[in-house]
Amino acid sequence: MSQTPFDKAFKRLSSLTNYEKAPVTRNYRFDLHKMEALLAKLGNPEKKLACVVQVGGSKGKGTVSCMTGALAASTGAKVGVYLSPHVRDVRERILLHGEPASAEALVPHLHRVASHFIEGQTWFEAFTAVALSFFAEQDLDLVVLEVGLGGRLDSTTVVPKQACCLTTIEREHTQTLGDRIEEITREKAGILRPGIPCISGLTGVAWDVLQKEAQKAGAPLVPLTKEFQCTILDQGTWGMRLTHPLLGKEPWELPIHTRTQARSLALALLLFREIAPEKTPDLQPKALADALRLFHPPGRFQILELADGRTVLLDGAHTNASLEALGKDLASVFGNKPRDPGQTRNLQAPPFDLVFAIADTKQWQEGLGSIAPFVDKAIGVPLREKRSQAPQKMAEWFAKREIPFEALDSVENAIRKILLSSPDRGILVTGSFYGVGEALEVLEEN
Repeated sequence: MSQTPFDKAFKRLSSLTNYEKAPVTRNYRFDLHKMEALLAKLGNPEKKLACVVQVGGSKGKGTVSCMTGALAASTGAKVGVYLSPHVRDVRERILLHGEPASAEALVPHLHRVASHFIEGQTWFEAFTAVALSFFAEQDLDLVVLEVGLGGRLDSTTVVPKQACCLTTIEREHTQTLGDRIEEITREKAGILRPGIPCISGLTGVAWDVLQKEAQKAGAPLVPLTKEFQCTILDQGTWGMRLTHPLLGKEPWELPIHTRTQARSLALALLLFREIAPEKTPDLQPKALADALRLFHPPGRFQILELADGRTVLLDGAHTNASLEALGKDLASVFGNKPRDPGQTRNLQAPPFDLVFAIADTKQWQEGLGSIAPFVDKAIGVPLREKRSQAPQKMAEWFAKREIPFEALDSVENAIRKILLSSPDRGILVTGSFYGVGEALEVLEEN
């Protein structure tokens, strides 16, 4: 099969060091100087953006990024969003008005960055530069940048911004960020800048550390207090009815499903208020619902219904905390009755066949316990072209919980086997966004 111009340009860029496929160590040297030098060679596209917000944290930062973009787009703004990782197509990382940037439009930017590549630069740095170069030519009202790893030395941090957000803090990437919550918080708080407001969803020790770091940086904090949480009135597979002080007194029905997503919406609303206070009163239920559907990132509590009527749930949860949250969301969404008498929009809670694939550096044993009550049978698989947990090492965990377990060689084969052998059960795929992407390739056929 002949390669497209995009394939050729992307292959050229991907011949550079791919940090995402390399093992991470505490001694890995991150440095913003090379990123700054690369952008200078490109004519500093980051300085041509009208309004930028940066979203960091441990979990929920991709969802908050997309929801912030959706809020702005629903009021007529032209929006770009930069995300990581992607689930299937690398263009998912660069959204223009909620859609992946076109392959044709990205080609010159891929070549431009590859031509100015500085030896020793990471793939993430190079692709961030591609996104910034592309966004700078789109005449956008808002660009939302999701932090890739950490914050202090992440490539998105070189971009001047008008506001930022830190969603949550948990123990993750400990080889690079440190072993303790205090260390990790300090690294992620590295996105703070003098006079730039930071919306914070942090609690406990992380919140204490953030306050100290904000004081040092001279950055005002806007905490997500109880007053500005969403009040959930009803939820199910159809979505959620909720209220929020910034949305008026009447309930809004929106296409979000979980308490985690409702919390992300609350953070996004506070972030949007910081950058566009005059636009907040213009928010409308239908326009926002349409924008949230458009900007919804794949693999975040993504519910599909196959042609044969079975339910598929795809979620990239890959830490103890996010897996535990997924278990709670399963109980809330699939355990609910239909919203109104006589309606059948809420699917019956099915026992799931679980397809589980996770990176070998992740801690998952405690969190997966909250999902176990929903699992009828489990299949453990490795990730394709990624360093991942060997399925054989999962067997003991499932055996202790008396859940039938099988080890297979790929997500694809696991999905195909369930489709053929378990017609009455739902399919739950979790543990990795990359695993979700592999599953979607197979499920598209159904």
